[in-house]
Amino acid sequence: MKFPRRQFLHLAAGAAAVPALSRFAWGQAYPTRPIRLVVPFPPGGAFDTLARPWVEQVKPLLGTMIVENIGGGGSSLGAAAVARASPDQSGRLHHSARRHPPARQRGAAQEPAAL
Repeated sequence: MKFPRRQFLHLAAGAAAVPALSRFAWGQAYPTRPIRLVVPFPPGGAFDTLARPWVEQVKPLLGTMIVENIGGGGSSLGAAAVARASPDQSGRLHHSARRHPPARQRGAAQEPAAL
């Protein structure tokens, strides 16, 4: 493929500008606050015994992590707690592959008796 001179100069100038522009695109350090890992089952269960050693392994990489057990409602209460958390929080849900329909619906019931 033969490039005209003007197109080649535009391509060369764009390639030379990329390293200078990437210096301005640096993001913030992650995470800026402790990460909250919600286990939607009671303490001492299978998910809890998997989550705690995993947190110990990733602490050197991610910093402070807090494991919070929110059991009840077939894990829907824990999923709802993460779903209604403010967007700037670093909340993660440690769960199985099954769906949590009540937590995904707007205005989902938050009380165990209503689930």
